Amino acid sequence: MLGLEKAHTPQVHKNIPSVNAKLKMVKHLIRIQPLKLPQGLPTEENMSTTCLKSNGELVLQWHLKPVEEEAVKS
Repeated sequence: MLGLEKAHTPQVHKNIPSVNAKLKMVKHLIRIQPLKLPQGLPTEENMSTTCLKSNGELVLQWHLKPVEEEAVKS
């Protein structure tokens, strides 16, 4: 239904009336927090490298690429 099978597992849902009605039924059992996007909305490629913090921030984990040796010499 809402993916609430496991305790202490964050779930992300759209803020739409049908989902809100379902959440209202169990609001005494759950904690609802807004999703914060400090680095903006991630692209489809970046979704696998995101991390959802306990305060509701969805953070992108950047992967640094090594510098080419030609660029280091100059």
